[in-house]
Amino acid sequence: MPGTALRRQRLQAAFDHASERFRRDDAKAAIVIAELVEKHGAIYRAGRDPNRLSVAGVAASCTWSADTGLLQNWIRTAAVRLMIPAEDA
Repeated sequence: MPGTALRRQRLQAAFDHASERFRRDDAKAAIVIAELVEKHGAIYRAGRDPNRLSVAGVAASCTWSADTGLLQNWIRTAAVRLMIPAEDA
């Protein structure tokens, strides 16, 4: 399953980037989302109900925040997906 392995690698890279920038570097969520779009091919839709962020096959949404809440939801969802063993994902 080369496609699955590649998607998992892309997800890990995006997750690592978002976690490091948002949690460790204390970057603003809007900046991290823009970086995910630019560097990781994220799809970002804000101003709709709900706001939505999708990266490497993992999507998250948030009805109250187009930046911080949305990014936190995506990081949590990606972390859970990455905890699933590769053969089950």
